[in-house]
Amino acid sequence: MTNNLNNHKSKYFLIYYIGAAIIGVGIIHLAYTTVQKSFTSPSKYIESSNAHRASGNYKAALDALNTAIKLDSKNPQLYIERAEVRDKLGDELGFIEDIKKAIQIDPNNKGSYLLNFTSWNGDSNARLKRYNQAIQIDPNNYQLYLGRGELRHYSLNDNDKKRALEDYNKAIKLEPKKHFAYKKRAELRYDSISRKGDKQGALQDYDKVIELEPELNSYSYSDRARLRNELGDKQGALQDYNKAIELESKSYLNYIARARLRGELGDRQGALQDCNKAIEFYSQSFLAYTVRAGLRIELGDNQGALQDSNIAIKLRPVYDDAYNNRGLARFNLGDNQGALQDYNKAIHLNAKKPTVYYNRAWVRYVLGDKQGAIKDWQQAANLYLQQGDTKQYAEAIERIKSSQ
Repeated sequence: MTNNLNNHKSKYFLIYYIGAAIIGVGIIHLAYTTVQKSFTSPSKYIESSNAHRASGNYKAALDALNTAIKLDSKNPQLYIERAEVRDKLGDELGFIEDIKKAIQIDPNNKGSYLLNFTSWNGDSNARLKRYNQAIQIDPNNYQLYLGRGELRHYSLNDNDKKRALEDYNKAIKLEPKKHFAYKKRAELRYDSISRKGDKQGALQDYDKVIELEPELNSYSYSDRARLRNELGDKQGALQDYNKAIELESKSYLNYIARARLRGELGDRQGALQDCNKAIEFYSQSFLAYTVRAGLRIELGDNQGALQDSNIAIKLRPVYDDAYNNRGLARFNLGDNQGALQDYNKAIHLNAKKPTVYYNRAWVRYVLGDKQGAIKDWQQAANLYLQQGDTKQYAEAIERIKSSQ
C-alpha cells in the first residue's frame, strides 16, 4: 500500500517537473524572440533617427536610418527620410539616389515623391537644379513644369521669365484641361516678358481659365476685367466685375475696382454706391475713401471730399492720391494755401504724377506765381508725353501758351 502511494507521488512530481520545464522553455523562447525582434525591427532605429534629427545631430540620424534600411530595405518611406537627412548633410548625390530608390520600390507614388523632392530646403538655384533633376526622372509630369515655371516666373531675370513661359507652355501641352497653368501664363504674359507685357495673350489665357472653371472664384473675372479695361473694352470689363461681385459679394476690392470703372463710364452715382459698399465691408480701406473723395469732387460735394480725404490720409499718411484729392477739394473751397501744401506733399511722395503738377500750376497761377505755374504745366506736359497721353499733353502746352 505504501509502495503504491509512493509510486503515485513520484508520477505526480515527475509530471510537475516536466510541466515546469516546458513552461520555462516557453518563457525563455518568448524572451529570446522578443529580444531578437528588438534587434531586427527598424522601429527603434527610426525613433532614434527622429530624436537625433530633432537635436540637429544629422550624422547620428543617418547612421540610425542606415541600420533601419538594412532591416527593412523595401520600405520607400525610409529612403525618403534618409534623403531628407542627406539633404541636411549636403549629400546631393545620396539625396537623389534615395529619391530614385523610393520611386523604384513604390512607382505609384512617383509624383508625390518628386514634388517633395523639389520642395525641400535650398535657395532658388538649388531648387531649380532639383526641378531639372526631377524632370529628367519624370519628363511628363505636369506639376513639375508648373512648379519650375513659378520658380522662374518670380525671378528678376528676363531670361528666366522666358523660360518660365516655356515651362507653362509645356504644362498646358501635358494637361490642356487644367486651368492653373493658363492662369499663371496669363499673369506672366500680362506683366513680364521684356517688361512690356503681352496683354492680348494674357486675355486669351484668362478666357481659357474661365471656360474651364467658370464658377471657380472671383479672381479670374477681376483679373480679366482689369485687362479688358486697359485694352479699351470697358463694357466687357464691367460685365466681369459684375460677375466677380456675384461670386464674392463681400470683396471690397472688387467694389472699388468697379467704382473706378463706373466713374470712367460716367455712372458716378453707381460708383459712389460701390465705394459705400467697399467701406461697409472694410472701413479701414484708405483706397475706398480716396476713390469716393474723387467722385464727390466731380459731383460738387467738396466738403464730403475733404472729409473722405482726411480719413484716407489718417489711414495711409503716405498715399499721394489722397493729398491730391484733398488739395483739389481745398482749392475748390477757396483754401489756396492749404491746397498748395497738399500738392507739395503729393509731389514729394510721388514725383511722377502729371495731374498733380497740372493742379498745382492752377493754384500757383491764382496766387500770382505765374512762372511757377508755367514750370508746373511744363513738367505736367513732359510727364504726359512720357506716358503717351497726347491729349493731356496738348492741353498742358496750351495752358502754357495762354499764360505767356
